[in-house]
Amino acid sequence: MISSEFTCGPTRIHYIEKGCSENVLLFIHDWGCNSSYWSQQVAYFSRTYRAIAMDLPGFGRSCSAQRAWTVEDFSRDVSALIEGLQIKNVILVGHAAACDIIVETALSRQVPVAGLIGVESHKITSADMGSMARSMQSDFKNTVSQYADRFLFHPATDSLARIRVKLDLRNTDPHSGIPALRNQISYKEKLPSRLSELEQPLYLINSDRTPTDLALLEKNCKRSFDVVYIPATGHFPMIEKPSKFNRLLEVTLHKITLTARWELARQ
Repeated sequence: MISSEFTCGPTRIHYIEKGCSENVLLFIHDWGCNSSYWSQQVAYFSRTYRAIAMDLPGFGRSCSAQRAWTVEDFSRDVSALIEGLQIKNVILVGHAAACDIIVETALSRQVPVAGLIGVESHKITSADMGSMARSMQSDFKNTVSQYADRFLFHPATDSLARIRVKLDLRNTDPHSGIPALRNQISYKEKLPSRLSELEQPLYLINSDRTPTDLALLEKNCKRSFDVVYIPATGHFPMIEKPSKFNRLLEVTLHKITLTARWELARQ
């Protein structure tokens, strides 16, 4: 597995990759995480794809000058990396909030996107994210730890995964983390209209820990959507049950390939 950096103006993007296929999988992490959450997927899928996982600026080992830390900003970072690496055929895999980022990337039409896969995305939750963002101002580390304990884990989530996640959340830089979270919250208001503009299916791999917002998807995904579920896992199925997750991702990738072939045959 190769660790590399790509520089675009004031932004430096760290990423890991393995494989040499023209078909590319680009994995994008959730808030407070980093590219290492996808390391088992990069290794596994490098057999048939060029598999890449990036650190979003402000997280992991990527950085940028002062900015707004918006979903649209992050989508431009994704597009810049795709263009910089001269990728022509990419399927984007976004974890949770990163599903909004991959939707924006596809809608921007700056780069060709062959497929969109969200992980633990468009879920119904009882978490008060606005209250969490406000609490972060005075007690960042304890706020994110308490949030993780209440909302991110399944009873079956092992202790090492819990420790890893909570440590990464606590070590998030508040200067990028808090405004990024606030923008993710406000982006939800425009999400229905953005989903309605998608010209390709949206595929989701979600845990059954909390319900998926099927009403949102049914009303707004004009091209269709598909959801498969991974049982007895928390918010991080890629590290909690990597083998099961990889099999479901393989099935989803096969669906994308079949859909592309069917549409090509219709033309």
